[in-house]
Amino acid sequence: MILFLLACTSTLAVVEKPPRDSGTADSADTADTGDTGDTEPPPVDYDCDALPSAPLEDNELTAPRGYHDVLISPDGYGYGFDGSSLVRSPHDGPLEVFLPRPGNIQQMDWLPDGDMVVGDDAAQSIKRIDSTGASSVIASGLGAVYGVVTGPDDHVWVANGRSIYRVDPTTGEATEWSRLGRGVQSHSLAFMPGDARLFIGSLGTGIIYTVAFDENYARAGEPEEYARIDGSGWHDGVAFDACGNLFVADYYTSGLYRVAPDLTVTTFFRGRQLLYGHGIEWGNGVGGWRADALYLPQPYDNNTVREVVIGVPWAWAVE
Repeated sequence: MILFLLACTSTLAVVEKPPRDSGTADSADTADTGDTGDTEPPPVDYDCDALPSAPLEDNELTAPRGYHDVLISPDGYGYGFDGSSLVRSPHDGPLEVFLPRPGNIQQMDWLPDGDMVVGDDAAQSIKRIDSTGASSVIASGLGAVYGVVTGPDDHVWVANGRSIYRVDPTTGEATEWSRLGRGVQSHSLAFMPGDARLFIGSLGTGIIYTVAFDENYARAGEPEEYARIDGSGWHDGVAFDACGNLFVADYYTSGLYRVAPDLTVTTFFRGRQLLYGHGIEWGNGVGGWRADALYLPQPYDNNTVREVVIGVPWAWAVE
């Protein structure tokens, strides 16, 4: 696993999702991709000792759509499920259908070869979608898939409530990796650079769990409590910023929480009515997608996408 040293005050050039390449389209072929032309993301200045206590900006985007996830490509497209199709849009539009009737898509990520991996809970599978929109099943029999993330081992990690699976995207071999225990359901997943643990958002307890792994990504311990977010209980998204803060999108409270490295929990943002996030994706600094912003899908608001500027980039964007 790649190790990163996080300085308290930093300027960095944002890169695509390390340690893997990402994107469904060849960014060199502007005729095919509709490249925004903004291929060199600007640097982001941030100070881990002077972080904002609330969003710097809170914007609802007009064109992009997302159900339980948003996926942003290196050429500036935001991909998401709108309830019937996988659609894509530049930050400011227009919106277009990328793949009709892809299944009931939950969370998504990029594979090491640049294809997309999506969870389909209705089909109990994860699927590969390439740059042409062609779809194929990677692995099936995974239960009601929700959380999907490509790990630093280039395998796909899947949470289905009952179990966490580790899946080889090339062979489709799926291994049940862990369960949280009776009465506790795994829901969303994240990794932190330099930390040999899987971080797990749960259902029903308000607890973020961790499970340690060894150098071969075999489980090396039992589930342990990392942080407790009082009042929460449905962690739809978890992701780390470059200062080591864990952001948690919670369905129960319509809240976005920040768990500091010292495990202090603060309510960073509170949604209203149907306007709150059901997943988390970081921007990449391309085509208007801010590298210091979280993009939150809002399925109860016509699958719109909320842009919450936090002033710090994604943990995996640190070189």
